[in-house]
Amino acid sequence: MRAWERYQHQAADLLRELGFTAEVNDPLQAPNGVVHRVDVSARIALAGVSVLWVVECKLWNRAVPKEKVSALKDIVNDLGADRGLLMSEKGFQSGAVNLAAVKNVTLSSLDELRTNAAEQLIAARVTAAELRLLSLIRRITRDLRTFGPAVPHLLPALAERLTEEDRAEFARRPAATGFLEGIADLASRIGDPSIRNLVPSGLDASGMYRTWRGGVDPAAGSTTASVIGHLTQALNQGRLGDWPVLIKAPDAPKLAWSMPQLLGVVEPGLTLLEQQVDRQEAKAR
Repeated sequence: MRAWERYQHQAADLLRELGFTAEVNDPLQAPNGVVHRVDVSARIALAGVSVLWVVECKLWNRAVPKEKVSALKDIVNDLGADRGLLMSEKGFQSGAVNLAAVKNVTLSSLDELRTNAAEQLIAARVTAAELRLLSLIRRITRDLRTFGPAVPHLLPALAERLTEEDRAEFARRPAATGFLEGIADLASRIGDPSIRNLVPSGLDASGMYRTWRGGVDPAAGSTTASVIGHLTQALNQGRLGDWPVLIKAPDAPKLAWSMPQLLGVVEPGLTLLEQQVDRQEAKAR
């Protein structure tokens, strides 16, 4: 690949990081039938509206003149695109800068675009991480059968059968009662041992009954589900700006003080999780 072609692909890759769908050397047909083969086309949907950017890349050894700004603007107008983006690593002549200021054209280098779009890049990475987590949750759910026992829905009615003294005694306790212990205590207080029969065997600490699809390693599945929960919580905390964030990374716990630091741990962790889920799915019947 020649240097100028590589430059086009670098620009397209950066735009993809920003959430665009980018195509290199894309032939675009204008309403009048004329076809413009642009260096890069970049599309994104904002508020349900499709947006098109036309990108021209000039890997030259000199500053780009205003004629190239004018030519790009003509293409933008002809295609009905939303913006033109002119890329150069050697800068732009003053005439090009002045013309772009009054036209719908942005002048930039790769580094300038990356710096100016730093917040958008981070936001795009966060969104991508969240989508990967949602995909993992969906895949785990296919292998994990979770049932809520009847007891949680009956608790308010059962509690009404307690005496005021018993209710006050429960409220005075310094910490919440464990689910299984609490059900046993409740059953003994109201004299109805049949309540225990509403709780399926295998009920876990969260008060849910879980079984795994045949072939799935229950220990590995539970560990994976737990890590997914930790990473989801870490991302949510980071979005709220509640720093530092404690991340239970596979190798050792880590503290992140910024979203780039957090993503630096979460993204590799997601890759490991995806590999683990791949292996479990291959074993599942």
